[in-house]
Amino acid sequence: MVLYLGEERIRDLLHCDQLISTIEEALAAFLLGRVVLPVRNMLTIEEGKRYLGIMPAVADDAMGAKLVSLYPGNAGSISGSIFSWY
Repeated sequence: MVLYLGEERIRDLLHCDQLISTIEEALAAFLLGRVVLPVRNMLTIEEGKRYLGIMPAVADDAMGAKLVSLYPGNAGSISGSIFSWY
């Protein structure tokens, strides 16, 4: 089951002071080599038309990936050109 958090729910859950300290801890873990964060990999699905960006991350107690679908031909259209999943 996929957990979906909309903008309103995220605003309820995130608090700036807590978020800033969490980001500081994450950056420190990265600098200490406790986080694996490879450079983004872009796959060409169809040259000039479709691409897939894959950005994984692994920490001591969590892992995940950001996937970005890029459709340059859709720029300026109602369909959009970049779609992201986290």
